[in-house]
Amino acid sequence: MEILERFGIEGKLLLVQLINFAILLVIVWKFILPRLTKLMRDREQKVADSLKQAEQARKEAEELQAQQAKDREAARAEAERILAEAKEAAHESKEQVMAEARKEASALRERTEEALAQERESLRTELRAELAGLTVETTRKILTDVVKPADRKRLVQAAEKHLAKEKKRG
Repeated sequence: MEILERFGIEGKLLLVQLINFAILLVIVWKFILPRLTKLMRDREQKVADSLKQAEQARKEAEELQAQQAKDREAARAEAERILAEAKEAAHESKEQVMAEARKEASALRERTEEALAQERESLRTELRAELAGLTVETTRKILTDVVKPADRKRLVQAAEKHLAKEKKRG
């Protein structure tokens, strides 16, 4: 123990410190270390679980992105199909409307032509009747002045017959 005394260390004090250290080591070993170990394992488990959850979330996000891409592509294809159908329907509708418009225009033209023909015929008939009346009146005036009463009657009857024939033709 001389060596210890040369360095200024007292043996009793060293022994007491060794006993205190041993007691402290036992307390740490028995009470603190298991709690620390458990705490570290729990923390380790939480980290591992978090990593697993993060990996699972990443996989789910990738799957969701893939599904969304498929859904977008399907929606795009559906939109293109609907657009094509709408264009086709619009084209068919346009053709149908144009055909109906042409048909109506043709029918209107025919009705107009018929109405014009009837009006023309009506005007001809009126004109002939008026012309016949004027002719008869003019002839009567001329015959009254120039022709004898017996000849006049015969000429008027002949003119009336001729006008009646013309009227039947026209």
